[in-house]
Amino acid sequence: MMGHQANLNLTTNDVKAYLERWIAISGNPRIKVGPVTERNDNTVSADIVTTDGDALVQRFSVDRRTGIYRVVQ
Repeated sequence: MMGHQANLNLTTNDVKAYLERWIAISGNPRIKVGPVTERNDNTVSADIVTTDGDALVQRFSVDRRTGIYRVVQ
């Protein structure tokens, strides 16, 4: 539907579960989901880290209403 915005109301657990599935599908045994936290009412922050030492690999910002994510530098 054009112009219609989703209101998924994603929780930190929803985002974590999605990223865990994504990592499982990618087949990379060296990464895992790190901290997933609420940044504000609209945004969840999620880290992908290494399995040995929890070094940050990538940080994502997820819009909890639409599910759209972007890489955070």
